[in-house]
Formats: sequence, structure tokens, C-alpha cells
Amino acid sequence: MKPGTALIGAAGGLTAVAAGAYLAIKLFWPALSNLFFMFPGLDKVLHFLGGAVLVLLLLYVGSRIWKHVPLRRRMVIALSIAGVIILADEAAQTLTVYRSIDWRDPLSGAAGAAAASIWILTGRAATRFAVTFAALLAVSWSAFQTYSEDHLFYEGILLERQQDYEAAYERYQQAVREGRPNSGLYNNIAWLCLEALGRDFERALEWAKRGVELDPEEPNVRDTLGWAYYRLGDLESAYEHVALAYEQSPDNRVIREHYELIVEELGREAGP
Repeated sequence: MKPGTALIGAAGGLTAVAAGAYLAIKLFWPALSNLFFMFPGLDKVLHFLGGAVLVLLLLYVGSRIWKHVPLRRRMVIALSIAGVIILADEAAQTLTVYRSIDWRDPLSGAAGAAAASIWILTGRAATRFAVTFAALLAVSWSAFQTYSEDHLFYEGILLERQQDYEAAYERYQQAVREGRPNSGLYNNIAWLCLEALGRDFERALEWAKRGVELDPEEPNVRDTLGWAYYRLGDLESAYEHVALAYEQSPDNRVIREHYELIVEELGREAGP
């Protein structure tokens, strides 16, 4: 098979796999998101498996394109490309809401890549066992750390989805007491007070301020702070923050409604 044909075939196969995965996620995302919230750290296992599959696919493509290149050199190329993809994936995820870099994701992906590659490179059982054990240890540590840090926050989200707001409030408060710097947590607990519970507005204001400190560029967090000021009757401060949130995200329906309401009550002219 010619290198060009192999490359086109591999690209087509990867595109089909990616499209299938995208459609599956879109169709089953509500159930999948609940599963991830029930078991924080499960994503680290998926990163591990993804890293292993990625290296094997790249190695297969390399064997078709560079038939005469020694196996070890092809493995170096495959691992290098996999490393770039894993890091790029983590960088892309930081652009999502409330998301910051979590080095445990690329660590888990790299562990999967290492475990897969060692089974190709050597037939020595002791070496295979040692590397695989180390890789599994790394992903287990990553998953356990994620669960320990995030399970209260995610339990709160699940309870909020079930409209058990008092229980959700309790979980969020437990998570806040643990002191994890998570803007999503502070945004959620503040919003729960402001909307679902309708109480503790002063505390909601402090939590919203903390959320903005952690993620000042996130419009939803900024809007929550503005809405806390609105609930407390400080329309000028509410306008300052909600207007900024509206400027950052003019297509967000909730932010737009808050902005228009505050502008109307202040007797000002709304922006574009």
C-alpha cells in the first residue's frame, strides 16, 4: 500500500471514529454527565484508555507509511504525536466553562500511552508488568484525587438537578468548607441561594465575589455577582457586573434578561 493511500485511509478512519464519538456523546450526554457526576475521576480512566488507543492507532498508521523505519523510531514518533494531541486536548478543555488546567488528565493519557507502547516494544514479562503497574498506579491516583476533591460539588449538582435544593445546599457548603478553589462551586451555591432558596443573600454575595476572583473572565459567574447585588437592592453595583457579563456574552438568555431588567429599573437606555 502506498504511503498516501494509507494516510488517507487512516485519516478517514479517525474521522469516522471521531464523528461517531461526537454523535454518541450528543445523544447520550445527559446520562453520561450524570455518570461522571456520580463517579468523579471516571474521566481519568477514559483519558488512560484514550492514550493507549491513540498510540496504537498512530503506530499502525506509521507502520503503513514508514515500513522501513525501525520499530523503536516509529514508536518515538507515535509517542511524540500522541503527547502533542493529549496536551492540545487539555488546553482546549480549559476554554470550557469553569475549567482550568488539570494535569491529571494528560498524566492519565500519558500513562495509557506508556502502557500500550511497552507491550509493543518488548516481550519481557517483567518490564511489561513494571510499566503497566506504574501506569495503572498513576491513573488510579489521578482518579482517587479527583474523586476526593470534587465528589461533594458533583453530588450537589445531581441533587440540584433532582430539585432537592436543601440537600444540594448542604453538599455545596461542605465543599466550600473544604476550601477547594473552584469558581463553579461558588457560582452554584450563590445561584442556589439567589434563585431556588431565596435566602442568605449576603452569603451569596460573598460566594459570588469569590467566584469572580477565581474566574473573572467567565460571564456566568460575573452575572451571578451582579444578580446578588440586585437581590440586595444595590442596582448600581448590579448594573456594573451584569453589564460586563452582557458585554462578554450577549447571546446568553439569562444574562440578557437580567441586563434588560436592571437597565429598565435604572431608567437607562439598553446597549446593543
